[in-house]
Amino acid sequence: MTRFRAGFTYDLFVSLILSQVVQIAKEVMGTNDSDVAVSLFRKKLNSTDSFFNDAPIPKNESNKEAHKRCSNLTGAEKYCPKRWAAMQLWFREARRVSMFCLDTLLECVSYTPEAVKPRVPNITNG
Repeated sequence: MTRFRAGFTYDLFVSLILSQVVQIAKEVMGTNDSDVAVSLFRKKLNSTDSFFNDAPIPKNESNKEAHKRCSNLTGAEKYCPKRWAAMQLWFREARRVSMFCLDTLLECVSYTPEAVKPRVPNITNG
């Protein structure tokens, strides 16, 4: 079992993260029932509202011919405009999330001349 600090195990770290995710699901879904909140939250995350295209990608942008014509940036933009637009939205969101997470990620890593090591914040259990 991996130990981050004395008494702080990987399993404990995962359980703390999961408990935070359940709490977020409760808040977002507006219920205090953990099972209901997680179920509804999963449905929300998997719904087409969370996708980056407002309609299904057309067949001509998803078939074998599209795979050939749209496999580079120029062809994708020209021959697969719906797929291209969805991809651009995804890129924009990925950059936004990356920047949002960067500060947190940097807090979890300790940089020294000798090594890069994980640093677990002081988290109390209780």
